[in-house]
Amino acid sequence: MNKQTILSFVLIFVMFLSPHWIAQSNSIDNTKNMLELNPDQEFEMDIPTQSFDFDTPTRNTPELVKESKDLNFAERGSLDKEFEDKTGKEIIFSSEIIELKKQASKGVNLADEIYILIFDSHESIPKDYLADYSYETLTELPIVVVEASGNDVYHLSDTPSLDSIFVNRYYQFIDPNWIETGHNYEQNFETQSYPSRAQVGAKGLIDAGLTGEGAIIAILDTGIDSTHPDLDDLDNDPSTNDPKVIKEKSFIDYNYDGIADSDPADVQGHGTHCAGIAAGIGNINGIAPGAFLFNGKVLDDYGGGDFLWIANGVNWAVEEGADVISMSLGGLYGDVQMYMNKIVDAAAMTGAQVVVAAGNSGPSQGTISSPALADFALAVAASDYYTNVVDFSSRGPSVLGDIGPDILAPGAEIISSLPGNSYGVYSGTSMATPAVAGGLALLLAEFSALEPALVRGALLDTASDRDYHPFEQGAGLMNLADAYTMLNSGDDLNIIHPKITSNHPLMLSSGETMIIPVDMFTTGTNLPTLSTTLSGVAFSSTFEVDTHWYRSLATITMGNANQNGTISLT
Repeated sequence: MNKQTILSFVLIFVMFLSPHWIAQSNSIDNTKNMLELNPDQEFEMDIPTQSFDFDTPTRNTPELVKESKDLNFAERGSLDKEFEDKTGKEIIFSSEIIELKKQASKGVNLADEIYILIFDSHESIPKDYLADYSYETLTELPIVVVEASGNDVYHLSDTPSLDSIFVNRYYQFIDPNWIETGHNYEQNFETQSYPSRAQVGAKGLIDAGLTGEGAIIAILDTGIDSTHPDLDDLDNDPSTNDPKVIKEKSFIDYNYDGIADSDPADVQGHGTHCAGIAAGIGNINGIAPGAFLFNGKVLDDYGGGDFLWIANGVNWAVEEGADVISMSLGGLYGDVQMYMNKIVDAAAMTGAQVVVAAGNSGPSQGTISSPALADFALAVAASDYYTNVVDFSSRGPSVLGDIGPDILAPGAEIISSLPGNSYGVYSGTSMATPAVAGGLALLLAEFSALEPALVRGALLDTASDRDYHPFEQGAGLMNLADAYTMLNSGDDLNIIHPKITSNHPLMLSSGETMIIPVDMFTTGTNLPTLSTTLSGVAFSSTFEVDTHWYRSLATITMGNANQNGTISLT
């Protein structure tokens, strides 16, 4: 299908998660001082305390839940609707589809639209039903893009085997608050590491020789400056021919002619900064300095992206064989955009580990947004230098009751690479996300014989509890040393996520109901059994997400009184 036809109407923009530039008037000197520290002292970095303005978030569990119920989600973007077709299958219609149906039913002559149809699998796409339309199917994701009249909305909504349908639309990009744009260090300085590597248990592993060698991380962002000295090769030796960025492609197509309107290079900075955190090697080393990078430019130089740019970027990363996909992007805070969730889930179902930023809209509850709300994404919250959850980090639950986020990683005052041989300090869950992506690459490279889902499970199970509610910290702070120990033990694994324990109980008011996805990761041949001390709990039939990764849905309804309780494996 001609992409000029597909994309010639409207854009849907999503923001990259706006980094809070911390630098004040003395920021350049502070950054330089950080770079001159001894690498062995990275955990004792002298970061100016006056630049932190993060309040300690509340940890009162009942209030967290109560606050989430009081949020006015209608003011934060539309929630996709679910309807049942004649066979009883639930189909997700976006609010735009609902409006088109209303207009079509009144006989209004509607303009052409770009429809996105999502199916359970490529095999379920009814090509005969769509034969009268001009359409394109993505190669790896079960997504069909159809150009048709707005009056065709009823016919397309009745497509057999359809999972969800929406219209490609424009969303406002929220501009980040930039105060400082980094600094070009012309002088040589002592090699440093991603400053929080010790906090997440990576330093000892890297010192022992684990580098993530052979693993591939796809950075889907504003592009990467692959000429940066920290990102131009694998061994920090410019005389060798061993590029770190082994594949790159731009999906930016302003002219809608099927030809990219920009090269994959990053001029904005966000993508290069994320790439350095994940896998930089040189002046500042990332979490997995030996990993390869894919550079997928899905956000333009202003930080916005059409849904199809992003979907095609995800499809490309899967098609080219990325082990980990890092996406530091999202919608407006609290947005539940099922179609964004669906592309992440479809990618995860191929075996790729998809890591997504939770968002920078905290500290209120219910601020986590899509695609971090995707069922099988690994949603990342941000911690500060003192391992506290930072104020700006988005919290769960979503309007649909998803707990989220999944895990915590450093995301405050992070120094990393910027285009043009520069470095800068950013804060955001955007920075925490590539740290987790790098952590996964580090472990996947070492335990390549294991199913990726088991590595994911170990990362969640060994995360360090920072004494926050799961709505804030997920499983806790990433702890790569403990994850390595668990995977290296050779013991059978039986892991549950999330952990609903007596220390972090799920507390609901009388009469409230919540549906919680409960993931189980096991090397055993028999599925573990879920049990709970809560009353009014019903578990759905367990289904397989991926090899060694299973999920059940726990529907919890409170009785006549509040109650604490746990969900565990037996």
